[in-house]
Amino acid sequence: MEPINSSKDNADQVLVEENSHGIKVLLNRPNQLNALSFQMISRILELFLACEEDCNVKLIILKGKGRAFSSGGDVSAVVRDITKGNWKFGAKYFQKEYILNYVIATYSKPQVSILNGIVMGGGAGASIHGRFRVATENSDVLGQEGSCGDGGYSSLERFKKWYVLVLFFYQKVVGVVDKAFSW
Repeated sequence: MEPINSSKDNADQVLVEENSHGIKVLLNRPNQLNALSFQMISRILELFLACEEDCNVKLIILKGKGRAFSSGGDVSAVVRDITKGNWKFGAKYFQKEYILNYVIATYSKPQVSILNGIVMGGGAGASIHGRFRVATENSDVLGQEGSCGDGGYSSLERFKKWYVLVLFFYQKVVGVVDKAFSW
């Protein structure tokens, strides 16, 4: 069952750039601060599953266009659908989002999230579960979920070290610098 408010052409919400080493996945809803629509979550999940089987893909980079990595899930769309009688869509939406988080958390290949700008809720879930996270000086990680131990924020406590990844997407991974960080 598709959401009531979905448009027929959502291909431009997630852009994919491929090269010989991997893919770059760009969240492309800058006017909505890259709020994750059902179509975006579905497309990203589809890409991750396809790349898992593709031996040519060595790396996935996930990044947001504009001033946000992602402001989280597009819950306003879920609420609109519920008020229009499509109450099953909310459950389907969050089920798909949590499956994506699980796939990212258990992914066998390196996945790098470039956290630039706003990172909230479902956007944090789609990034912090991956193997590498690169936070820029413009990162603003927010989340009410952290206060109740939900949304993956509580998992940050288990990290004893931060990893800085020096990477040239069109070339190859140059190196990883291990920097000790004491909590």
